[in-house]
Order: sequence, then structure tokens, then C-alpha cells
Amino acid sequence: MKPKEITKKILKILLTASALTLAFSSPYFFVNLLNNKKYKYPKKKVARTFHYLKQKGLIKYKRKGRQIYISLTPLGRKYAQELQIDDLKIETQRRWDGKWRILIFDINEKWKIVREALRGKLKELGFFQLQKSVWICPFPCENEFKILKTFFNLPNKSFMFIVATKIPFEEELKKIYNL
Repeated sequence: MKPKEITKKILKILLTASALTLAFSSPYFFVNLLNNKKYKYPKKKVARTFHYLKQKGLIKYKRKGRQIYISLTPLGRKYAQELQIDDLKIETQRRWDGKWRILIFDINEKWKIVREALRGKLKELGFFQLQKSVWICPFPCENEFKILKTFFNLPNKSFMFIVATKIPFEEELKKIYNL
């Protein structure tokens, strides 16, 4: 299933909001939310997208009085997180703040697939591998760290984020990142 732009936007909003309450008197609340300067979606397309997401079991509706509650199903949450991981990027800065972001992880051998997937994503994001489970990046990436931690379901002790101002081999790393 290839996500279209409206589907991705709705799922990301629901993932961020956890559950969204819509006033029954305003059935086009979501349409208005999505119709800002950046995005202009026809009301019928948004309505069809909601129907499609419900039909696929990605969202559910619940009515209580004059309120409609829209939330992600467990399948919808998983799919929205996958979309979030696919779109993950670390923004480079014109001017470096002089801080190194270091990710350290220790993932058990029985979770080898998770460990390899995490390594692949870190490489894709532009991290440099200092050691097997120690990766470094010069740009702010704390939000991305939290998303990765949640997506891969990693406990605090097995996945750590450190910010440092001085590290060994700093000059070599500055050349790698053109700092």
C-alpha cells in the first residue's frame, strides 16, 4: 500500500495527537486543518481518505453525544510510525554549534534484525560509525533519537543519547562532515 500525501498527513497528525476530538457541528474540521497555505486538499478527497483509512482498519471513529473521536488503531499506529521513520531526516546547519551528538546502543543478539535495521537507518541519516554500536553526528537530532527509540521499542539503558563538546579524533570527523 503506497501512501498518498493526504493519507500521510492525516496519519501523522493522528500519531502526534494520539486521539483527535472533532465537534460534530464541524464535520470539515480536518479539511480546514489541512487547508492551510502549504496544503490545499479538496474536501471530497479528504473525506474519501478518511473512509479509506477506516476501511483498511487504520483509524476508528467513536461518537459520544455531539463529539466524534478519531484515533489510530494499533495497525494504524504501526503504519504511521513506519511513515514517520521513512521521512526522518536530520537537518544540517550552516553554522555548526560545536557539539557532537553520540548514540550508543547495546541490543541483545536475539534482536539482531532490530540492531541491523537501526544501524542502516543511522547510516542513512548521516551518522558516522565510531565503533560497532557507537554513532556520531554533529547536528541536533534529539527528536530523531526519540522517534527511533520509540519505533524500535528500545529501553533507556540499551539506547543512550549523549551531547559532547570534545571528542577524540575530532579533526578527522570535522573533515568528514566538512565543518
